[in-house]
Amino acid sequence: MRRLLLLIALLGAAWPAGASTFLFLDSHPGDPVGGGERALYGSEAGSFQVSRSGAGVSFYFACTSEACNFGLWSFAFIAPAGRPLEPGVYDDAEGLQPYPGMHPQLSVYGYPPTRTCANLHGRFVVHEATYTSDIDVAAFAADFELTCDGAAGGLSGAVRYHAGDAACATGAEGAPCDDRDPCSRDDRCVAGTCAGEREPRCSPVDCDDRDPCTDDTLAEGVCLTAPIAGTCWAGDEALLSLVATGSANGRTAVCRLRCRAPLDGVLVLRDDSTYLAPGGPLVGCIGNAAVTVPDEVGLTRRRGRYLVLQPNNRDALEQAFQDCVGPSARLKGYRTRVRPSRDEQQLTGITTARIRTRQGGIPIGVLVRVRFRAARVEHAPLAPSTLAAGRVRACTPTLRPSCMVR
Repeated sequence: MRRLLLLIALLGAAWPAGASTFLFLDSHPGDPVGGGERALYGSEAGSFQVSRSGAGVSFYFACTSEACNFGLWSFAFIAPAGRPLEPGVYDDAEGLQPYPGMHPQLSVYGYPPTRTCANLHGRFVVHEATYTSDIDVAAFAADFELTCDGAAGGLSGAVRYHAGDAACATGAEGAPCDDRDPCSRDDRCVAGTCAGEREPRCSPVDCDDRDPCTDDTLAEGVCLTAPIAGTCWAGDEALLSLVATGSANGRTAVCRLRCRAPLDGVLVLRDDSTYLAPGGPLVGCIGNAAVTVPDEVGLTRRRGRYLVLQPNNRDALEQAFQDCVGPSARLKGYRTRVRPSRDEQQLTGITTARIRTRQGGIPIGVLVRVRFRAARVEHAPLAPSTLAAGRVRACTPTLRPSCMVR
């Protein structure tokens, strides 16, 4: 159900090196401030401006492309009690106030104005703040997180403006610098700017490289990435077998379908007997409905040489299935078991699902078996797998089952 049709969505498939000026947004779905937006914008997407006023610094991004819907984002970071904004941690921040307060102030505004909130709460960390006058800012770097009315989720992100470039103004070409981006490596001064090689799948805030095969942490501004405690498997190919049976007016129809499909996705088996199969958008749903399957998470139970996968969120998985194939379908049985090879480099498995549905008022039972194989990997693949030539025909939208009536 999930492994044949899921695609892994990864942020930042191509991001230029030397990203010392950018805006990163990571908004929880339903967040009224960020509107669920998750994006990374650099100079190719729009223009950036930073200014200083009293105890605060304002950061502006004006989008000039369709990628960000020609929108505008503004941020204000203000130190408490009218003090100058300097590098440091600013906890217990609140929204803009009409007078200098005892708490730090953090304001985030997006245009079009669909992202507003009366009571903002959060925190921010200033990594760099270099001023050339009372109103001019040479370099600025900050991370932030906030919630609206204390709701779960919220918006986090990062702003960078010529971060690390101040060190390169007088530094020699190729001299080491720090662009304040924990996702970049080997930062060097290049033509007066701080530039580094950036891991395109890494978030500047939490260092998450969006790779389920790694564990990522941020320690003192440095991303630390290590393989998971367990094994990671990338899908190769699947063999789909389907048998549908329906009876009416004393007659029984049996339809069969057998085909091959590339197996996209990843299966993570951790040493603590938990597992993860990342979710994603389902394709080919009835009416081209937009359906997203949640990550499948659960426990593994050993039965002989096999591991049986027992999902903890089966109800959510079944709801996504029903949203895709229609309200008349019911998933009555669903089980997956896998078996690693003796050298633990290959994995085979089988997923079995029983479905009950109705067509024209006639009850139909469907038995689906998906036999699949996967290879052990250190990192999740960035591209979906391809299907090699074989004796069994490939699964396509136009493929029809063979049916017999008796």
